Amino acid sequence: MTMYLWLKLLAFGFAFLDTEVFVTGQSPAPSPTDTYLSASETTTLSPSGSAVISTTTIATTPSKPTCGEKYANIPVDYLYNKETKLFMAKLNVNETVECEKNNCINNELHNLKECEQISLSIFHNSCTAPYRKLKLVVPPDVEKFQLL
Repeated sequence: MTMYLWLKLLAFGFAFLDTEVFVTGQSPAPSPTDTYLSASETTTLSPSGSAVISTTTIATTPSKPTCGEKYANIPVDYLYNKETKLFMAKLNVNETVECEKNNCINNELHNLKECEQISLSIFHNSCTAPYRKLKLVVPPDVEKFQLL
């Protein structure tokens, strides 16, 4: 019986020392370093007199950037095919992105005509909406256009 009273007094002492928990009934606010994990600890006494400490840890995932932010600056290379007289546009990004209407394969758009303007939205599972809206302006045919 004496051990049970000591443990109860010890548990009360811990609650009394943490005044924020004692006054508000809530655990203290997490510090800036605790952005990814937050833990709460509960101490209870069993009828046999032993202390049971349970800890609950909740992992939070960092928020994803929007696709508009992630793909703000995308360099595009245009390659000209002399046989078909069509262009291919290559999007220079690290991941393989998806385009609306599935018109890009492996970050490439094929069979583009000279001076054609194409608007498309690109997205990836590592970012959220709103998607990156991209306007491509295909250059003129290299056989018709020469710089002096």
